[in-house]
Order: sequence, then C-alpha cells, then structure tokens
Amino acid sequence: MTRKHRSSKHSQGDISRKFEGRFYRNLIIIAVVGTFLSFFIPQFIPPIFFGPQVEGPVRAAVISQLILLSSVFLLMLLTIGENRQKYIRKQNIEDYMRLVRAERRIRHTEAVKQLSDKSQSIRLASIYTLINLVDEWLIDDNLSAEEQTQEGQTIINDICAYICSPFSQTFEVEGCEADVDTSAYAGDFITDQALFRNEQEIRRTIFAEISKRSSTLLKDGSGEGSVIPGAWSRFTFDFKRAAIFYPLDGLNIENTVFSAAKFYDEAVFHRTTFIGNIDFNHATFEDTAVFDYATFTGDVNFSTAVFKRAARFRNTIFVESSDFSGARFNGDVFFSWGTFKAKTDFRDTYFSGHAEFHGVAFITDVGFSRASFIKRTSFFRTYFGGNTSFFKVVFTGDTDFLEATFKKQAGFNNASFWRGANFSRTRFEGLAGFRHTTFKESVAFTGATFIKNTDFCNASFIGQPPIFVDENKEAGMIRRAQFAALPLSDSQEAGNFKVNRTSIPIPLDTAELNSIIYHIPVGTVLFDPDSWDEQNKEYTRVSAPAGR
Repeated sequence: MTRKHRSSKHSQGDISRKFEGRFYRNLIIIAVVGTFLSFFIPQFIPPIFFGPQVEGPVRAAVISQLILLSSVFLLMLLTIGENRQKYIRKQNIEDYMRLVRAERRIRHTEAVKQLSDKSQSIRLASIYTLINLVDEWLIDDNLSAEEQTQEGQTIINDICAYICSPFSQTFEVEGCEADVDTSAYAGDFITDQALFRNEQEIRRTIFAEISKRSSTLLKDGSGEGSVIPGAWSRFTFDFKRAAIFYPLDGLNIENTVFSAAKFYDEAVFHRTTFIGNIDFNHATFEDTAVFDYATFTGDVNFSTAVFKRAARFRNTIFVESSDFSGARFNGDVFFSWGTFKAKTDFRDTYFSGHAEFHGVAFITDVGFSRASFIKRTSFFRTYFGGNTSFFKVVFTGDTDFLEATFKKQAGFNNASFWRGANFSRTRFEGLAGFRHTTFKESVAFTGATFIKNTDFCNASFIGQPPIFVDENKEAGMIRRAQFAALPLSDSQEAGNFKVNRTSIPIPLDTAELNSIIYHIPVGTVLFDPDSWDEQNKEYTRVSAPAGR
C-alpha cells in the first residue's frame, strides 16, 4: 500500500509539471510568433484596407499594434485558462490527499485492532502496516514538519503501547530456555513455549525496525564520533512499565523511556548504541543485565533501578551525564575499563555483591556519597579526573584503590572501612581528605603520592595504624609514601595527621626539604613537586625518610 500511495503522489506531481511545461511553451510560442508577425505582416497588407489617405508608415504601425494586442489578448486568455487549470488540479490533489490521509487513518485503526489478534502472522503484519504508515506520513510533503511529527508520533505511541501490553506467558515461561521439569508445568508447555518465542520475535522485530530508522553513531578512535540523524529521530519512544523478555543487543535505541520497566531472563544490550536521553529510572532487571561495549551518547538515568543479579557494564562509554543514584546492585557489578566523560552520580547506591571498577576513567566529577559496598570493591587503576566524593560511604568488604589516580579533590570524609583498605601507589594530585574516616582494620598507603594537602583530622584507626612504608628485604625493595613539600604560603605542613583521640595514632617524625622541616609519618619522604622527571617518571629532589 505504501508503494501505491507514493507512486500515485509522484504521478500527480508529474501531471502537474507536464501541464506547467505545456503552458510555458505556449506562452513562448505566442510571444515569439506575435512579435514576428508584428514586424513582417504589415508590409504585405494592401492599402485598399485603409484608404489612400493613410500613409504607409502609419498603416504599418497600426497593423503591428493590432497584431501585438491580439497576441496580448491570447496570452491573457491562456493565462486565465492555466490559472483555472491550476486551481482545478490543486483541488484535485487536495481532494486526493484528503482521501489518502483518510485511508491512512482507516488502515491505522484496522492495524491497531489486529494487534490483539491471536495469530502471530496477523499481529506481525499489523506491526509492519503501522511502521509503513509512519514512513508515509513523514514523506507527505503537503504537511509541515510539525504535522508530520504529530501524525507519526500518534502511531509510534500505539506501537509502544503494544510493547507495554502484558503477555500472559511472560511469567509462566520465564525459564523456557532452560531445562525444566515439564511434568510439573501447569499447562501445555510446548504450546506456551511456542507462543512465548513467537512473541519474542514480534517484539524484537519492532525494536529492530525502530533501530533501522533511528540515528546512527559514526565512531572515532575515542568511541564517540558523530551522530547521523535517522528518519525517526524526531520521535520519543515510551516503554514505561513494559515487560521486556527478549534481547536488545546491537541496536540503535534513541530518545527512549524504560522507566519502571521489568527485564526478564538476561537483559542483553551488548554493543547497543543509546542515542539521545535514555531513562531506566526505577527499572527492574530480574536476571543478569549486560551492557558490555554499549555507548550512551546522551544523558542516561538508572536512578533507583534494581539489578537483582549480576550487572555488566564492561568497556561501556557514557558520553553525557549518568545517574545511578539510589540504584541497587544485588549481584556482582562490573564497570571495568568503562569511560564516564561527564558528571556521574552514584549517591546512595547499594552494592551487595562484588563491585569492580578496574581501569574505569571518570573524566569529570563523580559522587559516591552515602553509597554502600558490601563485598570486595576494586578501583584498581581507576582514573578520577574531577572532584571525587566518597562522603559517608560504607565499605564492609576489602577495598582496593591500588594505583588509582585522583586528579582533583578526593573526599573520603566520614567514610567507614570495615575490612582492609589498599591505597598503595595511589596518586592524589588534589586534596586528599580523610576527616572523620574510620578504618576498622588495616589500611595501606605504601608508595602513595600526595601532591596537595593531606587531611587525616579526627580519622580513626581501630585495628592498627596505617601503613605508609612497605619493605621487601628479599627483593631489596622499599615502597614509601611521599608527600609534597608545599610552599609556606599554602601550608606549613605536608598534611594534617591529628587523628581522633580514641584512635591509634599515626607515628610521625620530621623530614627536611628546601630548608623546611615537616612532620610526616615515619619512614615516608618529602619531595619537591617541581622536580618531576618525565623520562624516568620520578621526582628528583626527595628528602631522607622521616625519622632517619
């Protein structure tokens, strides 16, 4: 039906252009012939038609004017006739387009009715009818862009409503892909399984067709790139409270709302490209959620989302802001080697399983305030490019910040570490704040570098004092924490080590650099921040260890 309407529309345009071409051709012919006749005909008109009293030049001028007036009269008649024909053709086209649009709406209504048909083939055919209708509205040049969008969005809303509609076998055949005891199944398992898979196919097809018409991302070496708008880029897709029980990997998903949606079986978004703003607010993932190698080009909202099992965001790129505030990760979560290019929010997030942020790059500010990490947590070689907040965060498992880099302020104020914490070879390039922080077991800062002020004011070390020096006698290697010898205008000390009065104290001693004496932990050293050797990756002006 789409091809028919498009060809009919083009034929109407061809007819209109044909008539216009004929009109202009006749205009030119009349003008040229009239001009020609006005110059050459007068000399062939006998004088008897005017009488002897009319002289030859006057006679020629009169005849020329008569011919020109006749030509003008013919041109006027031709123009009047053409305008009338244009009006008739316009009315015919408008009448035709009204019929076409009325017929589209009839097809729309019929297709929506067929979405509830028991036959899979009829439901699928109706889906394609609706999709084609959207395409037809978008190529209707007799409508404004706003009108095209309005008509198309109406149909898009019906397609989205189908995705959000309940499917009875969704809950009964959740484990249809696994080995199940069919004898205990209440109903016809084979039939229900077939219905389930058929419905998966139909609903996945909808997303695939949307993907074909959505924007595409031409990636560059950084994983970003340029967004090429698609035919349906102007629409919004609302799948609020939908039940999703099929994979959506490798697709382009644009301007989409999944808030309060439930994802059954594995929620697979592997290598999916999310364009525009994406909303997973309050969504529930009943099984493993897979977002490995996905790309989010716009703002993404996972606030208060619930991940009941593992969640994987490995090598995922977040180009704009990402919000995980209040989310609950009930299984292991992996953000390894991901990239967050804009502001990131993990406030009040609950991690009940292992949390891995290996090699993640937070380019700008990130906040984990009041988050809870229940099991082992790793920020191994994680890069924090902006201000970072772990205010009031609770780490109940072993925590690893080994070789992490904090380019700006790192705030761990009021945080609690219930098990071992490892900050070995961590680099703090901004303020390292540990005010009122509690370490119930061991904490290591061996080989760590503190370039700005360090603040352990009112920190509490319950089990043992912090470890700032690691000496491996067998390997002949000693790793010492090092503190910048800051100018007197900034601070008279390398840090504030006045811990809570009930805490195990940090053993301090003096070290001297640039003729200034500082109090720093025993065995650690001072360094001049202006003495960095880029080739050897070390500071060249370093004090003797404190206490030596």
